[in-house]
Order: sequence, then C-alpha cells, then structure tokens
Amino acid sequence: MAQFTFAHTVEVMQRLRSGEFEIATKIDEWTLSVPAKTQYLLTPDNLPTDETRPIEQFFPNPQAVALKDFSLDHVFGDLTRGASGRAVMSVTGRQQKIEVAFGLKYPVVVLFSSKGAGRGGGPPRSFVCSEPMTGITDTINLAHKGLYKDLQTIAPGATWQESFWIRPSGF
Repeated sequence: MAQFTFAHTVEVMQRLRSGEFEIATKIDEWTLSVPAKTQYLLTPDNLPTDETRPIEQFFPNPQAVALKDFSLDHVFGDLTRGASGRAVMSVTGRQQKIEVAFGLKYPVVVLFSSKGAGRGGGPPRSFVCSEPMTGITDTINLAHKGLYKDLQTIAPGATWQESFWIRPSGF
C-alpha cells in the first residue's frame, strides 16, 4: 500500500500458451455506494447550512464512487431505503465488501475520507469512515435557529433505541 494512495486489490494472472508466457496484472479500485438523495451544503467551518443539492451534483454516480477521486467530510441525507427500511452504504473491492445498514432513526450519514499522510508522517493512507447520524451535524443549534426541521426528541423518562449493522463479506 505504500506505493499507492488509494485502497485497491491487485490480481496477477500467469498463463503459458502456444510458447508464450503472459503475465497480466489488474488493479481494482475500491468503490463507495452512498444511499442518499441529497447532500447538505457546508459552511467554511464544515457545518451544514439549510441548503441541500441532489447528490448527483457531487457524485455523478452515487452507486459507484471511486474512493481515489474524493476527499470527503460531507453530510448526506434523504437516505434511500429498501423493503426492510434500512439504508445500506457499501465499500466494495474486487471480492471484498463492507456494508453498513442504517435503521430508520438514522436519516443522515456523514462520510469522511482522507488521502493524506499516514501516522508519524508515513506513507499516504486512504480510508473512508461512515457515521450514522440522528440528524445533521450541529442539529440542535440549527433546529433552534429554525433551519433544521427533523430534530429527534424523546419525552422525559422515555427510551430512544435504534441500530446499525456492519456486514463484511468476501474476506
């Protein structure tokens, strides 16, 4: 990974045929699938405003985002959900996949990625983090200003409960 600045899978195939030796190398990038319809626009301090735009204006294809093409610190909402009510975000390599499914009370996801230097000034490291959120960043302040209408509340003595699930496969 020290030679590459993005997560990837390397596949090498060797074949001897008709007196010819072929060595084929293929590098597959990891891709991100984002289950959102909107992206919140941010202030210079990376706090959401009350403005949104369709996710396709940021990610031309939200179902296949090449991680190498983006540095993220963004807030996404209006999550698309399957029949179970869960919204599923995934990171996919050639065979490996990590899915994160968000329950109904998680209507927002914050995605953060970096292509910067590794620990201690080491080689660059790429990663992506997803954070299931009950509301956009700075929800309480934005709701107080009347800029966010979906603040979740619970009555005194009541219980709030929700889950998210992480499913790795192909490892």
